[in-house]
Amino acid sequence: MLKQRLIFGAIMIAALVGLIALDDHLAESLATDVTPGLLVNLHYYLRDGGIVLAILAILVVLAARELNHLFHQAHAASLLWIPTVVCITLLAITFLVRHGLTPNVSGDITDDYRASMTVLVGGLGAVCLGVMARKQTSGATAAIGASMLMIVYLGLLPQFLLRLRMWAPSGAAWLLLYAIVVIKVCDIGAFFTGRSLGKHKLIEWLSPKKTIEGLAGGIAASVLTAVGLAAAFKAWGPIRLHAAFPTSGVAAIYGALSAVIGQTGDLVESLFKRDAATKDSANAIPAFGGVLDVLDSLLLTAPLAYWMLIE
Repeated sequence: MLKQRLIFGAIMIAALVGLIALDDHLAESLATDVTPGLLVNLHYYLRDGGIVLAILAILVVLAARELNHLFHQAHAASLLWIPTVVCITLLAITFLVRHGLTPNVSGDITDDYRASMTVLVGGLGAVCLGVMARKQTSGATAAIGASMLMIVYLGLLPQFLLRLRMWAPSGAAWLLLYAIVVIKVCDIGAFFTGRSLGKHKLIEWLSPKKTIEGLAGGIAASVLTAVGLAAAFKAWGPIRLHAAFPTSGVAAIYGALSAVIGQTGDLVESLFKRDAATKDSANAIPAFGGVLDVLDSLLLTAPLAYWMLIE
């Protein structure tokens, strides 16, 4: 099991780094005189952040199927396609607003927030109508609640990862990679520290394998990685990347907070799985489980990454 985790973990890391490098290369290759506009200069949309948007959209679709299955196993008959469409729309809004969906050609983050809230309200209406279309009152409240939770969990939260990519200065793709690595390193640190030193259970009734020692090891790993990577990019990275990365103090705080919130995200998904009486959200990724099992720590931490590294 451990060998499989190491192999498939290394493959996923290599794939992520390769895609981020490609995204950054395409973004830097844009001609400086290209003026973005909706349905104009299509290559601009396909090249500047389009890879990140596509990856997130695919992951959200897969994760929505898994979460819908968990909810149904927990006797909350959530909708699938309406929440999935709303989630993809929320991602698209962030991408298109940044590229000039509004009259303000340069895009503005407040336009993104305004449009997202409009889509969220519309999503609530669509979910209510979708549940009413079933023509049964039993479980209707649970179905609406679970469907809206899916939209928030897989629509609003991943938006912040895309915002990090779209609103960061030059080198945004590498800053996104930095944010993801710092979060996921906590999982690795917690896993190995817990295996070797773990004695005191963290929340035994929810996740019996998690220990206080493991959490401490995960926090330490995230802090060291956050500070080390930020310093390395500033020291040896291209000049255009220097301003994008945080100072050592901010990096240390981000590492600690992302570790704690990331582990909370993992526990939240454990709550879903316990309620559904299942160990993994799916078996799509060997040794890891489902897509949700990989994304859980990223989702709750995504707003923190955006607010600390950009805002």
